[in-house]
Amino acid sequence: DFNPTKSEYQSVLGALVGPTPASAAIVRDSMASSSATATSLTFAHTNTGSNMLLLVGGISINDQVEVVTGITYNGVSMTRWNSIGYGGVARSMLYYLLAPSTGTNNVVVSSSNGTYTLQFQSVSYTGVDTASNPEGGTASTTASANATNLNHTITTVADNALHVAYYR
Repeated sequence: DFNPTKSEYQSVLGALVGPTPASAAIVRDSMASSSATATSLTFAHTNTGSNMLLLVGGISINDQVEVVTGITYNGVSMTRWNSIGYGGVARSMLYYLLAPSTGTNNVVVSSSNGTYTLQFQSVSYTGVDTASNPEGGTASTTASANATNLNHTITTVADNALHVAYYR
């Protein structure tokens, strides 16, 4: 079970990723983050290694409708894994890109409305099976702002899978 403590808004956007057949482990590579109230949020993320997975998770504050129109890394569009809204208060989302470019490149979050605050984080992993991921689909769980904690049970579909969750 994944049990984050109470937060003002809570959600879990999860995904299962498996290791490469020749790899014994999936290893976190690097992380970055940024926030702004704007129509575009840009920040640098560095990928090193091989068999990479890049995840970008974030939240748009006071989001009445989905205003994030897309996320790119080094100009390549990322795939939206999931998005959860909270009745016009906020929206959490998770995007991914398999086999992203190595080196330091920009993550660009685009929004259709510059009055919402965008808060996003990126994390990359090495040793991921980029030929068959993502696997296991998408799982999501939400709790109200006054919940004491959030429980989420995960069932993996393959051995040695890594579960990644973003919550706010």
